[in-house]
Amino acid sequence: MTSSVGFVDVLPFRSPALPSFSLSKQTCQKRPSRLHNLRIYMDTIRPPIVRIPPELKSVRVLGLGMSGVDILATVDGYPKPDDKVRTTSVSVLGGGNTANTLTAVRRLGMPCALVSKVGKDMYGSAAIQELQGDGVDTSLVLAKEGVNTSFTYVIVDTKNDTRTCISTASNEDLLVSEIDESMLDNASLVVLDGRHTLAALQLAKFAKNRGIPILLDVERERPYIRDLLPYADYIVTNSVYPFVFSPGATGKVDAMEMLLEACDAKMVITTLGSSGSIMVQRENDREKGNGFDMIVRSTVVQSHRNSKSYEVIKCPAQPVQKIVDSTGAGDAFIGGVIYGIVTNMSHERMLCLASRVAAKKLGEIGARAGLPRREDIAPTLLVSIPSL
Repeated sequence: MTSSVGFVDVLPFRSPALPSFSLSKQTCQKRPSRLHNLRIYMDTIRPPIVRIPPELKSVRVLGLGMSGVDILATVDGYPKPDDKVRTTSVSVLGGGNTANTLTAVRRLGMPCALVSKVGKDMYGSAAIQELQGDGVDTSLVLAKEGVNTSFTYVIVDTKNDTRTCISTASNEDLLVSEIDESMLDNASLVVLDGRHTLAALQLAKFAKNRGIPILLDVERERPYIRDLLPYADYIVTNSVYPFVFSPGATGKVDAMEMLLEACDAKMVITTLGSSGSIMVQRENDREKGNGFDMIVRSTVVQSHRNSKSYEVIKCPAQPVQKIVDSTGAGDAFIGGVIYGIVTNMSHERMLCLASRVAAKKLGEIGARAGLPRREDIAPTLLVSIPSL
């Protein structure tokens, strides 16, 4: 039995990473841990979809990027070459940068939709079902025969708090011909993750013509990413990419300044893991805010390359009692940034919210299980501005 979901025929999901088998009661009693520790998130009982508050009903965040499946195996220590180790748990969870970010956005109560391509296979069906379970609009996700849905093996080393990703990319990107300008109807913000780059470039051109702001999540060099960068109004990146883009930079802030100027963006935000985040923008007369319950510091620096002044805002990482898995922490952070941009938060409060969302994600395995729901965040931190 199948049910139609947008372009996708959704099949009942069973983990393709594990064979179908049956166990006797006696076997179950002997080896219970292997059963109890197998976790397929799509099949678990999940809480209801987060209600959209009245002040956000007119909002629509549109994301274009990868959607796939992560197969996470936790181990007590990363294996050496030719070594064999047992997993302590196995989880099959939805993945993909933009898909993860939109899940974070939707759990904060903000409507959103995904543009992507998956295969008409079990992985694609599972990815769609999980997104729908969180209320993400998947009507613009194209499922195509002959396409393999992206999947990633993630090895989580709980002893050393590291993760190793082994990705298998889809064999076909979204095509430019599959992008229609009507996808942008009622969009408040466009989010791109650098995947499906030519299609993303086409959507970015349409968005610019309509005056819709664009946030670009850029982690590394990809084909045509340099063509996409000039369209970004907001850039969120990791600690490495600014130096890849600006190899002659004298330091982190200098590299971010060079990226900001080359792309003509409003701001560049760099995530720094346990050191928090840093934002660089051109100095302006904006009204300064506060970091809610975190000390967020703002300073003005003079560029040594030109006469321009830049505002640098540093936000610490939210304390985490125990880091279970860092998979998707950056995607979660971007979800908080998007909420702050769309609701016109002060930059200080926006970074505080993003840090809070990322910290809560770190407490659970996988990219989405730990993402907070709206009710998990202090209402005073989610203040929406009337000019929304």
